[in-house]
Amino acid sequence: MNKNIVISISVLVLVILIGGSFWLVKNKEKDNKEVLQGETIAQSGDNKNQKEVNMEETDTSDWQTYRNKEYGFALKYPKNWELRDEYYYKGKSWNIWLSEKNKWYSYEGGKENAILISVKFKDNSLFIGADDIIKKWKDSYGISVESKDINGLTGYYYSGFGEGFIVPNIKNRNFEFSITSSIMTTNELEMEIRPILKKIVRSISFLEDTIDSTSLKLYGSRVGIQREGDFTNISDWLVEKNDGVNFSFSYPRTAKITDEGNCYRVEYGLGFIIFFLPIEGDMRCGARTGVGILPDNVDVTDNLTIDGEKYEALGFHAIVDTKGEEFFKPETRYFYDFYHMFDLNKNKDCGNASGCRRVGYGIYKEVHNPLSKEDVDNTMNTLRAIVESVNNNVQ
Repeated sequence: MNKNIVISISVLVLVILIGGSFWLVKNKEKDNKEVLQGETIAQSGDNKNQKEVNMEETDTSDWQTYRNKEYGFALKYPKNWELRDEYYYKGKSWNIWLSEKNKWYSYEGGKENAILISVKFKDNSLFIGADDIIKKWKDSYGISVESKDINGLTGYYYSGFGEGFIVPNIKNRNFEFSITSSIMTTNELEMEIRPILKKIVRSISFLEDTIDSTSLKLYGSRVGIQREGDFTNISDWLVEKNDGVNFSFSYPRTAKITDEGNCYRVEYGLGFIIFFLPIEGDMRCGARTGVGILPDNVDVTDNLTIDGEKYEALGFHAIVDTKGEEFFKPETRYFYDFYHMFDLNKNKDCGNASGCRRVGYGIYKEVHNPLSKEDVDNTMNTLRAIVESVNNNVQ
C-alpha cells in the first residue's frame, strides 16, 4: 500500500479517536453538571471559575431539630453542634448562633461562632431591607447572588462577602429572616462550614399559622414574650411592705395597689398581678379568671429570679379575633388573654390554698382595636420586674 495513503488513514483514525474522546468527556461533564445543578449554588461572582458543592455530601438523618415558637420556624442542625448566645436587641433584632460544641473559629483576630440565625424587625426605624443590602454588597464587593425558592420561602442566596440565605418577606411575619456565616475565610473553613450551612438552609420551614394566628397577623410575631436583654429600672419605685407576713415588693408610681387582706392586687398598664398571701384559713381574694382553653393558646414559661432563687412561671398567651363569636360582647373584636401562675412556697406542699403563697399575673382585655405591641411588651416586662422585686421570707 502507498506509504502516503497509510499515513493519511492513520492520521484520520487518530483524529476520529481524539475527537470522539473529547466528545465523550464533554458530554460526561455536561451530564454531571446537570445532575448537580439542582443541588448546588455558586460560590463566587467569577462565572469562569465557579466552585460548586454537592449538597448530598452531608447526611442529616441524625440531625437535631430546633423549633422557635415565638417566630414560628424550625430548622435542623448537626447533633454535635449547639445553639449559643441568644440575644434580643429590643425592638430591632433577635439573634442566635450555631457552632460545633466546644469549638470557636478564628475570625479577624478574635473568636467567632460559625453560623448566625437572625430576625430583623421591619417596624424598626433603622431597618434596612435585604434588597438594599444585597445591592450594596453586589456593587461594592462583587458578590454572587441567586434568587432561591426553598420550602416555599423566596429569598437571596449570596456568597463572596460572607455567605448565606436571606428571606425578605414571610407571610404574616413583620420581620426579615436570615441564616449566614462570615467566617469562611480559608479553604479549610469553606469545606467544613459550607455544606453544613447549605443543609441547614434547606431544612428551614416556617410553621403553619394555626396557633396564635391573630398575634402573627397583627404583629408579625408573638408579643409579651420574655426576652433576654430586656431590662426594667426599678430604682425610683415605691415599696409595699407587710411585716405581719414578712412580705414586700416594689412597684411603679403609676401602679394601683389594693390590699384585700388575703392578697395584694396590683394594676399596671394593661395588666395585673395577684399576690395570694393566706392569713385567715381558706379565705381567698377575688382573682382573674381567664378562659384558659382557647384553641390559639401558646404555652409560655417565664424564668424569674426572686430573692436569689430561680422560679418557672408557667402560663399561656393568646390573642383571639372574636369576629362572629357569640361568647364576647358585640363591641369586642380582640381578646388578649396572657396568664402566668406559680407558687413562692417553692419547697412546700401548696396543694391547700391556705398554705400557699401564690402569684398570678398577666393581661386580660377585651378591646375593639388591637393593642399596641409596645404597650403589651412594656406591661409584661414591668409585671415581671414587680414579681422579681418580691422579698419573700416564708416562715
